[in-house]
Amino acid sequence: MNAKNSPAKRFFLAVSLLLYGAHALADSSAVQATNFQLGFASGDTYVSGSRDSNTYGINGSVTFPLLAYLGGSLSGAYAHTNLAANFPSETGTSTSASARPLCSVDRDDLAAGLFVRDPTIGRVGIGYGAGRTQSHCDATFLSTGTDTLETRNYAADAAYYFSKATLAIARTRTRLEAGGDLNSSTLTASWYPTNNARATLSAGGLDFKNTYSLGLDYQPEFLDNSLSLLFAYTARQQAIEARFLTIGLSYYFDKRVDLITRDRQYR
Repeated sequence: MNAKNSPAKRFFLAVSLLLYGAHALADSSAVQATNFQLGFASGDTYVSGSRDSNTYGINGSVTFPLLAYLGGSLSGAYAHTNLAANFPSETGTSTSASARPLCSVDRDDLAAGLFVRDPTIGRVGIGYGAGRTQSHCDATFLSTGTDTLETRNYAADAAYYFSKATLAIARTRTRLEAGGDLNSSTLTASWYPTNNARATLSAGGLDFKNTYSLGLDYQPEFLDNSLSLLFAYTARQQAIEARFLTIGLSYYFDKRVDLITRDRQYR
């Protein structure tokens, strides 16, 4: 890839301009103050009839004010996945679990977003992201014929805040390096039984029918609201069914506020 036109270079050139605007702004309703967070996640996947996998990764983000009701965000993520697959033998039977070939895949993403928000009403946002997936085995991606696949993501989202609940919808278009687009939509309902706990139900995919997820976020008060824990279960119902179980941890460097305030005023 040409370093002069790399997504990483364009991404980091934008960072200084956006953060400069954030420091120049004294007050904002979109984001109360510039804040940083760092996260770690790990998960296991079962794909019926074909393979098991496990994934771990890190992510980080910064959210900042730009104008009275306008905020921005920058984020990055890296994930490593180990895949083990059953392949048919010459007799038509599958190899045993102990004989499964192992393949690893690395994924890195960069993203930037702009959003308009009133913490008493809701938010509307747009985003752009660039990603790269690289396999470390003999497999190649069909669209490129190589072991690397680059993508571009264009997203739009909107959320409405009720008293202790949030209803959100998001639309994402993923453009593949070799041409062609993948479109997905997600509808999410969240409820805060306490100010430091959030339960989330979501349906995503084509016409909201392909992927279903249940998540629970908890921010322990005894840790001074500096950490949050995530537990999530996802079921994907397509030609090949898949189940995902994920646990995650996030650390907040700046403001120590309860979870519902963080979600609606700081990120």
